[in-house]
Amino acid sequence: MTARPKPAYAHGAVPEARDATLLTRIEELHRAVPISVAHRDLLRELGSEFVYARPLGGPGENIGWLVLVRFGSVLESRFGFTREIPLLYSPFADLQIRTTDGLEARLAQLPSERRSVSTNEVLVWAPDLRLAAKLESWSRAARVLLPMPSDNDLEHPERLQRFIDLLASKLASRDLYSARGYVTGDQFFGRAVELQQVADSVRQQEVVGVFGLRKTGKTSLLNELKRSYDSERDAGERLQLFVYQDLEHLPSLSEDPVVELVQDLAENIRRRFKQEGLRTQELADLPVGASPSDFRRALDRLLEKIADQATLVLLLDEIEYLCPPNPGPDTSGIGYQRVRQLFGGLRKLVQERDNFAFVLAGLSSSAIESPELYGAPNPLFSFARPLYLGPFSVSEADELLNGIGRKVSLHWPEDAVALAHGVSGGHALLIRELASIVLQNQRHSRSNTVQIRPGIVHQAIPKWRTAVASHVRDVLPHLRRYYTDEADLAIMLMDDPGAFGDFAKSYSDSVGRLVDLGIVSATPDGGWMPTPLLQFSYEFEKRPEADRPVSGGAKPARSVEELISADESELVERKETLRAHGGSVPDEVIVDQVLKACLGFLNRRGGHVIVGVTDDGTVVGIDRDIKMCGSVDKLLQFLTDKVRTKIGNSGIDLISVTTPRCGDSTVMIIEVLPSPEPVFPAKPVDGKDGLFVRNNNTTNVLVGKEALDYVGRRWKR
Repeated sequence: MTARPKPAYAHGAVPEARDATLLTRIEELHRAVPISVAHRDLLRELGSEFVYARPLGGPGENIGWLVLVRFGSVLESRFGFTREIPLLYSPFADLQIRTTDGLEARLAQLPSERRSVSTNEVLVWAPDLRLAAKLESWSRAARVLLPMPSDNDLEHPERLQRFIDLLASKLASRDLYSARGYVTGDQFFGRAVELQQVADSVRQQEVVGVFGLRKTGKTSLLNELKRSYDSERDAGERLQLFVYQDLEHLPSLSEDPVVELVQDLAENIRRRFKQEGLRTQELADLPVGASPSDFRRALDRLLEKIADQATLVLLLDEIEYLCPPNPGPDTSGIGYQRVRQLFGGLRKLVQERDNFAFVLAGLSSSAIESPELYGAPNPLFSFARPLYLGPFSVSEADELLNGIGRKVSLHWPEDAVALAHGVSGGHALLIRELASIVLQNQRHSRSNTVQIRPGIVHQAIPKWRTAVASHVRDVLPHLRRYYTDEADLAIMLMDDPGAFGDFAKSYSDSVGRLVDLGIVSATPDGGWMPTPLLQFSYEFEKRPEADRPVSGGAKPARSVEELISADESELVERKETLRAHGGSVPDEVIVDQVLKACLGFLNRRGGHVIVGVTDDGTVVGIDRDIKMCGSVDKLLQFLTDKVRTKIGNSGIDLISVTTPRCGDSTVMIIEVLPSPEPVFPAKPVDGKDGLFVRNNNTTNVLVGKEALDYVGRRWKR
């Protein structure tokens, strides 16, 4: 008789296995691997269960077992599990890495109803004395290998807690926020609407082009489309066979890349069809050097033969390598002509066969939005529709931050999510990089969940700005290369917002594209404002070369010593303390002096408030402030609360705080970016309402007509 879930894990527990076939397999497993009995009991006590089991290898072979574990809702919520977890049993006393590396191929052979399995976490057992050390060495961020308990571990009175602590420590040690390649499965977050739109277009045979800035998730979306269909296809449904083709490797257009592309497509389609036991003869007969027309005719014959069996969906990524911007004056070569022939052939197949579709993706939409292609009509113009991947919404950012956070023992409350979304502008890569630095900065017990407060996020922002500088630096050059009119408009918005408003009426398509790309956003009053991504890129481009951060470093553009030694000016303000005056002056009065300076910088050119330095430049530090609050984190939270209460949400995303050391003292540096719109205090600051504006080394308050005139000059519409 199997164990029952403990009360703490009974809620949402997985029902005990009842299927006769599964029970037979589990009994075979128990005979082959006796320790699996105790493992199953352990999991049952934790509200979890074996839901699939099969031996590896053929009859008479003893090379191990593959089991799928479904965790109960308590542990699913604790660790962010969203899929069944594979458990690999090996009989070998000297476990080899090829055994774990071969797991992905094993999972691909699972029945279709069992293919929605995590590959990020894998449980492993083998009678190897060095099992834990080997798995630690072979693990990586995208796939952590977890040792199942040994006999001694299973006999320990705290075996349940020890197993949970093991999961927590191993899972929390990963940095799953930092994703260098494409992501799918339980690493894919957001984009649910766009994913559904592309899936619907494929079903309806509507050609769609997925476009966006670099690192916005285009390749991830294509691969998630393929993965989600492969893992969730209903039995009896006509096959949809996705073939992904990366065009980045192709030779230049002057060397006729289409010949190589046709050969690659034919080979990849044949390979995919063979996996499903479908015929491929028509493509096998294609001669070397086949033209786009030869390819279309062969594929047409093949699609006719398999019409009742399968639909073919081509996913063509990095389309700009076939349709580069500004290809030059001479586009009469055979390579250019064959690109048009290929597009025309694909269009004809969509029109004539109900079992064929294709999706394009890339940086530039000219492949489908330009009326002409290399001096002749573009076959895809007005035939394919564009879909742009813009910034994440706040809810999508929450899904990413907390979806991964559950796996690495972090929890992001609403205010921290809002701050991360605000400073990053919702750009997927920038959010991930900020969260990665937040994770790196935490030195916590890996078995406890850390609450990420806004103060923690603020501490990470300077290092984050340096880490993403190389990516942000490419945003405006990217626009100039692929979206010329849009780039001119983006610069105009930064230099002359009033002129942008006038031009926006005549260039509504280009402005719409800037919005879709996450470069510009509309304001509630019908105006326009740059997103943080454009602000950051523009600021970087305008900054003198010597002041730009060095990629890979963590220092701000100006060192602590330079800021402290600088005279107070339009860009620098010094304050001795944030709240610990030591006399009869109330805290509120002292804090308001800091907030007043921040408001002045927001409404002018930005700047730095240095706390812990006297007016004459003497460093006294903020140790008294820290002592009053209890810790640095609580001091930062105190300031964040004051900024939110008195300045409001319109300014909080433009303010970041660090607490570096200067000699033997800790100081506070508040960096304030210029606001794209006027910031009025949410509550009186220093006893005053109005528009606070920095002027030389003081902050003035403008009211009435004086404030309106300044707003008209500073933020022209």
